[in-house]
Amino acid sequence: IIQAKIIAQRNELEAPASTALNRLAESVRSGDPDNHEAQAAKIYWPGMFPERYAAGDKRDPESESLFNAALNYGYAIVRASVARGLVSAGLHPALGVFHHRRDNPFCLADDVMEPLRPLVDRAVKKILAESPSIFDGKLLQGHRRSLLEILDTPLIFGETQGPLMAILPRYIASFYRILVREND
Repeated sequence: IIQAKIIAQRNELEAPASTALNRLAESVRSGDPDNHEAQAAKIYWPGMFPERYAAGDKRDPESESLFNAALNYGYAIVRASVARGLVSAGLHPALGVFHHRRDNPFCLADDVMEPLRPLVDRAVKKILAESPSIFDGKLLQGHRRSLLEILDTPLIFGETQGPLMAILPRYIASFYRILVREND
């Protein structure tokens, strides 16, 4: 999961950041004991949003900045879709692999969505490029609509192409097969 997330982040950036992320992805070990995910984040976030970082508006899920609110809104959309897919596959979204907090009813959804987060980041970056003044005011309905369109993002998963919503069941089924140790 962590390796896939770092690879997805790498795909959003250009060299030299993408090269550094590639090296980190290649050396991720089971359970990420060397904390490559955090190392990748230190490269990825300033590389993905250099203007926000230069302005001091860093990624912080607890922040009330509108930049962070847009990211959180997009992540909530993906998280809900993943949770729905997990339940449809017969998995319990609260029983996570890496995420495991008693007060989080979506630990497994949080695990499974990790490689999908850069889709949200790309959408927020596009919103910023098209209307940078959004972050001087409220997250507008049109921006929320743009974030909902993440579910229509075309993806390739194995031999299958389609929007995220069509790919999610296959992605989750693949994850399920790994959990129960079935061959793909």
